[in-house]
Amino acid sequence: KPPITPFTNQAESGYAMLNPEAVNEKFKDYPDLDSGPEIYLSNTTAKAGELAKVTLSVKNADLQWNMCGIHVTYPEVLKPELSDPAENRVRFDKGEALEAASASICMEWAENREPMLEKNKKGCLFFTTMFSDNQGMDGDIATFYLKVPDNAQSGAVYDLGYFFLETDMFSNMQNIPSFSKYAFTHMYGGTITVE
Repeated sequence: KPPITPFTNQAESGYAMLNPEAVNEKFKDYPDLDSGPEIYLSNTTAKAGELAKVTLSVKNADLQWNMCGIHVTYPEVLKPELSDPAENRVRFDKGEALEAASASICMEWAENREPMLEKNKKGCLFFTTMFSDNQGMDGDIATFYLKVPDNAQSGAVYDLGYFFLETDMFSNMQNIPSFSKYAFTHMYGGTITVE
């Protein structure tokens, strides 16, 4: 029996892409790499009514990437802390992986969400950053703040994951599709557990 890959068994592998078939479709003609960037969301805790700190991080990509555009999903009962509500800009803290970044922005997908997000009752934010060269490092990319409902039950667990759009990217200056393919087939979810 072949080993389970993140691509074939979401539950067992921790791979947390809401629409893996979209990833498969975009990258089906490109070969698989033996190793490459792995993306993670943190497992964190918060009390009802508090802000949960959720961190997006990467490993196996130190000084190998120069741009990313990633959609992060969460149950729609959670609300991201906004830095500019009029523009749907989400507050975030840059991590060490972005030390040399030339620009970074995070937005809440507030209106006209994809039907799949609506159907699965998922909120979504989009984070993007860029560098002038392959200066993206390993480690924390960004930390976001999601408000836990005031009436959340102790022990409740909220799942965090990803949603793929054709325009999403995790790329290097050489723009090697297999590098991006590895990243988007190795995206692991996180959780917020209510204390």
